[in-house]
Amino acid sequence: GQVDMDAVCKIKMVAPFGTALDAARSSLEGVSFMAGTRLLSGAMEMARNELMLARRSSKKVVLIVTGSRPTKLAVTYMAARQLRRAADKIMFAAVDSNDQALQEYASWGSRPANENILNLANFDSLNTLDTVNNLVTSICEDVGKA
Repeated sequence: GQVDMDAVCKIKMVAPFGTALDAARSSLEGVSFMAGTRLLSGAMEMARNELMLARRSSKKVVLIVTGSRPTKLAVTYMAARQLRRAADKIMFAAVDSNDQALQEYASWGSRPANENILNLANFDSLNTLDTVNNLVTSICEDVGKA
């Protein structure tokens, strides 16, 4: 049978490519925190597969929002290598993360790490104007140059 990625692996595809903006916004507003360990490698693989549907000419940016370290570090390292080959930029929104986790995210994300890792105190920080502005200027480099 098929594994329930949401219940078993704590991985949820909220708005795949092709989802209308209003539907994606509604889906994102309905997401709740999933306590427990994370199979980050599975989420990275899901993102990589989704990038295969993108236009060749588009800039492919992956933003990983995480509040805990992954369950399998070696597998996550390999998944990050594969994702880096498919994405132009990998960013982390690290929520309440310790120094060890931040170092791991730095090794898996795009460089320079200080421009691609947001260290947030809590999940509510994602809804602040400063965080949104920081994300938009980091993801959309043309905005930062304006």
